Amino acid sequence: MGGEINPFPAILRVVKIGGIAKELLARCEQGMIFGLTSRGLFLQLSSGWILFLSFEESQGPLTLTLPGDHSVMRNVKIGSPVICSQDYLEFPGLELSISISDAVVWSPSPLPSQILSKDHRLSYLDTVYGILERNTPASPIIELLPYVLDKNLKPGLQVPSYLPILQSLQLACDSEEDHLLAQSLSAFLGLGKGLTPSGDDLVIGLLLGVNRWAYLLQSNVDIEMLNSRVIEQARNQTTTISLNLIECACSGQADERLVLALDGLMTGSIGAGACVNLLAGWGNTSGFDSLTGMALFSLAFLD
Repeated sequence: MGGEINPFPAILRVVKIGGIAKELLARCEQGMIFGLTSRGLFLQLSSGWILFLSFEESQGPLTLTLPGDHSVMRNVKIGSPVICSQDYLEFPGLELSISISDAVVWSPSPLPSQILSKDHRLSYLDTVYGILERNTPASPIIELLPYVLDKNLKPGLQVPSYLPILQSLQLACDSEEDHLLAQSLSAFLGLGKGLTPSGDDLVIGLLLGVNRWAYLLQSNVDIEMLNSRVIEQARNQTTTISLNLIECACSGQADERLVLALDGLMTGSIGAGACVNLLAGWGNTSGFDSLTGMALFSLAFLD
């Protein structure tokens, strides 16, 4: 497909593309529009992977960023077929083509060289929690964050419904046995509503931490085995979008807002308020749900 002449004018141009998205398009020749939002379009490839054609500036491993006027895409509907290649996307019958050939390939920033001590990471997370406590979005996963931070909660508060499986996950982290950890993480898969259920976001946050900061881990967890087992469970327990995001997290990649927030709480490179703002920009509550997994990673796996 890449060598054929594009029959339509390049009406739109992708300015940045995630590295994983670029690799997937190089191996795929067709797809269809899977979903539409005010922020962009979901494109499902024949391989099963789902990419995001984004009208926003934030980058990610599966994101293609489209700047400027998107009115030419008003006739794109769910189910619209798309001819794919590593150089362009074509929408047959709509006289619409999106050029990819000049897009800059995005990848996560290099790892910072130093991290905060465990006490300082906990202090940072306490500050983040203090900000959230004043205006906490409603989510059964966010309700678990104070239990991850070991807060002295007031007597009589209603116990979160997911607390028992969080406690099982915490015990699995302490055990350093990858099969128990995978089993406990899998209990969160598919919990909640939406394209990326809240439980999946916690899993993504923890796995992103484990894989991005793998060189710091002092535990005996077999990370490759852990990744493999969780991905296999996710194929049967959750949505395709969540599965893809979990697979990305297992390669140490995620939306740049999650990566920057994770690095911030690990290193103090950004203020707690900036961390909250980054997380608030990723989905409705998804960023904060992911924070619960990041916090658990930061405090359970690292000294």
